[in-house]
Amino acid sequence: MVLIEAQQHGIACISADCPTGPDDIITLESGYLYEPGDIDQLSGILQRCIYAPTVPFDPRKIRALSSRFAEGNYFENVERSLNMINTSNRKG
Repeated sequence: MVLIEAQQHGIACISADCPTGPDDIITLESGYLYEPGDIDQLSGILQRCIYAPTVPFDPRKIRALSSRFAEGNYFENVERSLNMINTSNRKG
């Protein structure tokens, strides 16, 4: 949730690419993912952020990307997914 909240404010995020979650939220346009435990990779990302803090992220685009997780959109997506499952179960 904290990643989504940050993005809703236009803040790019950095996260370990753990098995569930971050790769659904963070894209190339909204932040960085690093392999869990890869301190060198994380260090490189942090150095990049220090020396070029605004490149290549556009806060307006980050906010726009996060809109799919807004409450209304989120529940619409869940409902659509459940309807697709229900429809495929009827056919099978």
